[in-house]
Amino acid sequence: MKQNKINDIKLNTTNYIKVLGDTQFNKIILFLIENKRTDWSIKEISNYCNITELSVNKIINNLLNYDIVRYVKHKDNKLVNGYKINLKNQIAFSLAELSNSINYYVINKSLKK
Repeated sequence: MKQNKINDIKLNTTNYIKVLGDTQFNKIILFLIENKRTDWSIKEISNYCNITELSVNKIINNLLNYDIVRYVKHKDNKLVNGYKINLKNQIAFSLAELSNSINYYVINKSLKK
């Protein structure tokens, strides 16, 4: 991964994790939703989410079975598998909308105080 891209990586779990729980699944889904414009290797997801590669691999395989995540050629290395959230999938789209709804709710709630 290029060094200058590190600052662009998002993993802002505050609201999503507070509401839905601090699980490996939630961390991976949220990371892929927030960084949907690019693809990620198992190793990159593992590093950014602070989850073992074995655990990431198991969760990604499960998400692939439901088409929530899709396989693509990796952006930096065509020999490595890359994965992206599949927003054409209704489940993935709904999870992204849920993330947006949680943030909207929390922001509006804090403005009313």
